[in-house]
Amino acid sequence: MWGTSGWHYRHWYGPFYPEDLPASRMLEFYSHHFNIFYRLPTENGMATWRTNTPRGFCLAAKGGRFLT
Repeated sequence: MWGTSGWHYRHWYGPFYPEDLPASRMLEFYSHHFNIFYRLPTENGMATWRTNTPRGFCLAAKGGRFLT
């Protein structure tokens, strides 16, 4: 599995994301190049992430240092 702790990084425009890619499509683009990302989930985040990633993409909830 290959992934990072997020996908919404402005400094990735150019080196990774096409310059004209809307921010709303970053996760979709990311999910075609990586198969996992991990982060602290928000209340609505997981449902949105699930909707915007392909079947089989792994969403890993990161536990904060107070939990781990």
